[in-house]
Amino acid sequence: MDIDASWKTQLLPFLCYQCRKAGHKAPDCPTPFNIQELSIDDLQTYLEDHLAELDAKHPEPAAEVEEQDFSHHNK
Repeated sequence: MDIDASWKTQLLPFLCYQCRKAGHKAPDCPTPFNIQELSIDDLQTYLEDHLAELDAKHPEPAAEVEEQDFSHHNK
């Protein structure tokens, strides 16, 4: 059994060199800065701001669901 042959079929996804997430390369990175170079305080500030933005966005109102009264079926 060729060990190298089985290894080649299990390619690992490449990671972005900037944010260390899979699925894109550094030039296409949605993170506007190198997250690895942030201090703990800067990272905490960034995360708090980002979470506040997410909280500020109001979700679209759900479609109104008509409530059904099943009591007339139980006669």
